[in-house]
Amino acid sequence: MRFALTLSLLASLSAGNMNAAGSAPTSCQRPPLPLTCQPAGGQRLQGMFFSRDGGSWQAYAFARPLQALGGRQLAILICDSANLSLDAAHWQDETNELIPNLISHVGAGAGVDILIQNSANVAVRRQLVLGERNISAAGELSEQQGDAEPALIANLIRGPIERGAHIRLRIEDSANVALALPDSHLHIGGGSLIEELINAPGDAWRTLEHGCLEVALKRSGNVGATSPRAGMLTIASGQLINEIVDYGLADSEVRIENERTGNVQARATRLFKSELIDEMIDSRSLERNRIDIQLLHSANAAGEELDIDDAELVDEAVDGGLIADSRIRLRFHESGNASMARGVRIADGELIDELIDAEDVRDSALAIQLSRSGQVASDALFIREGELIDETVDGERFTRASIHIQMEQSANADAREVSIEEGELIDEVLDGNAFLLSNLSVSLQGSGNVRARRLSIVGGELIDEIVDSERAVARSSMRVALRDSANVAAEALSIRSGELVDEIIDAESISQSAISLVIDRSANIGPPPGATLDAEIRDGELMDKCLDVETRIHALGGAVSLQGSANVDARSLRLENGRLLDEIIDSAAMSDSRVQVEVAGSGNARLAAMGPPAARPKKTEPTIRSAPFANTPRAGLSANRNSTPTGWR
Repeated sequence: MRFALTLSLLASLSAGNMNAAGSAPTSCQRPPLPLTCQPAGGQRLQGMFFSRDGGSWQAYAFARPLQALGGRQLAILICDSANLSLDAAHWQDETNELIPNLISHVGAGAGVDILIQNSANVAVRRQLVLGERNISAAGELSEQQGDAEPALIANLIRGPIERGAHIRLRIEDSANVALALPDSHLHIGGGSLIEELINAPGDAWRTLEHGCLEVALKRSGNVGATSPRAGMLTIASGQLINEIVDYGLADSEVRIENERTGNVQARATRLFKSELIDEMIDSRSLERNRIDIQLLHSANAAGEELDIDDAELVDEAVDGGLIADSRIRLRFHESGNASMARGVRIADGELIDELIDAEDVRDSALAIQLSRSGQVASDALFIREGELIDETVDGERFTRASIHIQMEQSANADAREVSIEEGELIDEVLDGNAFLLSNLSVSLQGSGNVRARRLSIVGGELIDEIVDSERAVARSSMRVALRDSANVAAEALSIRSGELVDEIIDAESISQSAISLVIDRSANIGPPPGATLDAEIRDGELMDKCLDVETRIHALGGAVSLQGSANVDARSLRLENGRLLDEIIDSAAMSDSRVQVEVAGSGNARLAAMGPPAARPKKTEPTIRSAPFANTPRAGLSANRNSTPTGWR
């Protein structure tokens, strides 16, 4: 009866949280102005213009920013402006910005429409330095010393934004840098190509109430060379695209779309305490908002070498201290990927940082989807104290929260040699301190896989804990599905003090809750087609505990299903204080609970030493079904479906 009541309560919580935020602000219902640089039947405009309340366009150089008057409409049009080609230059401060600050104040109920098209693009023959020259003659990068932040496009709106404002901002085919020669070099030291677009004045913290923000960046903020083996990009304490919204939000609606932005094609890309794309929303407080963010085909790096040192390709999508009574939806598609001919090195960094970083999440619904993102294709991949994808959601307290995370074909590595030391491909998917009255659903499909000739893991894993709760999980529901993930196709594998999959759920205690864990065709190792595998596991395992609870499990109901996972198909396997599959459930105490456990075709090894081919189990079903990248050969290994659990407490 207690378990039935828990499930009923969780169902009502889930339905309520999905309707956490109310209807859209009235400001979002204002029809858009038909901004275009090419009027129908007219000549294409060129230059900088503004218009008030639908009046005629007036040329304006924006030596001083304008004000959007309360209750009125302001439109700004920048077309084919400030494009240039240069040999060598050093722009040290904001006076060099090609497009300056446009607006200093937005009044209550004002409407602002801005279109920037084909502007502030730069072709570099030798070198362009934005900000400090914090790169030594030997190429060593250092932190920014001053506070100057020069950019090709400055803060477009910097100042107070009053209640009920509606801002539509579009940037297309702008702020791109072309590295024109094989030795061309762009160095950013504390600056960016596109600065914070919507920013509070000075150090003051303000909140936009009942506002509407619509931002679209397309084909902008990119760096491209004449070929993948030409040009160099170095960034130290800077970024290509800075924060899009740096402002508090309440009772507002925000829509942000980045499409084909922040991409790099250069022979070498080096990042130090930097990123290609910074936070899309940076706010101390997000209350009663509806937020929709899309990152499509963006923040990808291609060339020969990528070096990430305490940096990332994509920083947090949403960085907020408090998220309350809000709905947030994030979608990343084909973004944050690295394709390098020679090597990718990550030290104390990642390709994609936390998507949502908050301290307190309550009465809110979060929906996150990643597809074909955070992946590496390279000759070599070295990770030390880093990861491909950091925590998807990182917080402290989750109360009456509904969280849905879906990751597909992401954080995969395809390389000749892969080395992971004190790192992982996927860090904790959900990292929190405590979960109360919350509903969590996580699905990982075809992610965290490795295809390599050699894979070495020391003190790390392919997938870290999927759910990590430092304290209590109480009166909550957790559903986790792991399919075709954390699989390895290699010729040589070494695991020392690590694993392919760490705990699925790691908590201090669980009470009055429901769980459902489905692990299918995951954490398997086998050779690529036509090759053999030699593997060793020392002080580690293929799959750690499914449910690891430090102190006590009380009034828990649910099920654990483990199918076709933690298997080995190898020529040789050396185990030294190692195992294929750890305990299914591990807890110091368990009471008033009912958890159904089903294990089939898991924890098996098929080795050459087991006998002649006729004596081996027949290959009936592949357990590595999804390759790290599309259109690549698939590896398979068989599983014996008559196996029994290897551990139970």
